[in-house]
Amino acid sequence: MIHDEVALTETSMIQMIADDAGEGINLKGQRFGRLAKARRVRDLCLAAGYVISVQETCGSGIGFTPLVHLAQTIPEPVFRCVLASRDMLSVKTADGDHQIVDGYVQAAPTPGLGIIPRLDILKKPVASYF
Repeated sequence: MIHDEVALTETSMIQMIADDAGEGINLKGQRFGRLAKARRVRDLCLAAGYVISVQETCGSGIGFTPLVHLAQTIPEPVFRCVLASRDMLSVKTADGDHQIVDGYVQAAPTPGLGIIPRLDILKKPVASYF
């Protein structure tokens, strides 16, 4: 059984593994609030031998890009797929160079996330914490 949107915290993931409740997870990074937490859940899944799909929650290209980077850290024997639902949106929030190589999406080879936000679409921020 592959769990989808059931493990929303590291604690719930640990409980699923302890209960031997499945063989895999659809890892939705945004559900964990930040990439560092999603990475820890990835580490738990790898230690348990879970199959991992990396998915976004129908977000933008900006939200999808960090998940591409995360997906590239999952070894092939347990890596299932990356679901790129950003194409379901009609507005493109960033330009990037995601290539499909041998059926797998690859992060851009440029520094950082490898994307350029479309500031004309995003407009001014509603808050700034700098």
